[in-house]
Amino acid sequence: MTPLSDDQLKKRIIAIVAHNRGVQPSKLSMQTDLYKDLRLTGDDVDDLFAQLQSRMEIDFSDFQFGRHFTDEGLWPFPTGQTWKKQRIPVTIADLLLAAKNKKWTMIYESDKPK
Repeated sequence: MTPLSDDQLKKRIIAIVAHNRGVQPSKLSMQTDLYKDLRLTGDDVDDLFAQLQSRMEIDFSDFQFGRHFTDEGLWPFPTGQTWKKQRIPVTIADLLLAAKNKKWTMIYESDKPK
């Protein structure tokens, strides 16, 4: 099977996210933040990532959910809600990189050598 070009991967990722969220693909960009812009939380994130894993063969085993998203029903944050560490956005560009590598490759602060 011929590998997909970057443009084909981008279109496929955008189509999956758009379908999952019920938005037009033209409303999404490489900078779209899944949490802030699309309000993805909890099980909705799990559903989207399961689709991406199945259709794009992305390994999300190293993904740290709590660094990027809240649990279901915490949007907007209740008063006093804070991140243990600064929230790291997940964008369409991040998903494209994961699709290219077939793996979530973000290095978290706790993973860096000391």
